[in-house]
Amino acid sequence: MSTEIPSTPDSRLQRLIEIVKLLQDPEQKQSLDTLAQKLHVTRRTIERDMEALRTGIEILGTFVEMQTSGHGKRFCKSSIHPLVLMLNLTEIFTLLKLLDDRYEAFPERNGEREMVGVIYQTLFDGIYGQLTEYARKIAGSHLNLANTYAKRKAGPAHYRDEQEAVKNRQSDMLHYLFKSRTPVTIRWTDRDGSHEEHKARLIKIGGGGRIGFRLSDGKEKLLSYEKVALSLSEYRTSLSR
Repeated sequence: MSTEIPSTPDSRLQRLIEIVKLLQDPEQKQSLDTLAQKLHVTRRTIERDMEALRTGIEILGTFVEMQTSGHGKRFCKSSIHPLVLMLNLTEIFTLLKLLDDRYEAFPERNGEREMVGVIYQTLFDGIYGQLTEYARKIAGSHLNLANTYAKRKAGPAHYRDEQEAVKNRQSDMLHYLFKSRTPVTIRWTDRDGSHEEHKARLIKIGGGGRIGFRLSDGKEKLLSYEKVALSLSEYRTSLSR
């Protein structure tokens, strides 16, 4: 007979996870009093939790550090979304293998792997880093990314704020555009030498450095990385202004 877990977070770990989830919505500013009411604890308890998040704390194998915004230190924001997946080793291996294969789909030439595939490496690291030594021994022997994990990582993974990651790394920006469907101006030169410029939404990230866009006129265009790399770099630069 299973035991039902109360919906109200009654442990600090559960509460911290709920707090970083509640801080995601930019339209809903969460004051200390609001958080205390939603989580059924005192304001003082929330103050201690928020101080821990500002200082930095490890949650589910990831070091999380919140940033304050507006009204002194009354409001914080977060783009992290903690997940706890109850997976067996076969399911974990399948998930890691998918990430491994996607990373390998992007060649190292012309920086394509660095520009796109590296996000799959980051996802792989976040999952693999939480595995026990036994699980790594069982699953890691068949995964290319596992071979270099130990050389790349030292200590727990660090949470990366979404907006900062988008500004600082091309691969995150591409997947952000794919997720958000934010329109971006792209320019390229066709085989006949004609120059094209369109507002477009990213709709596909394929292997071999191919990116699919839906243009403002409704047509779809599949372009190589090299053709749009400059436009995308200009967009990423504009985010930091």
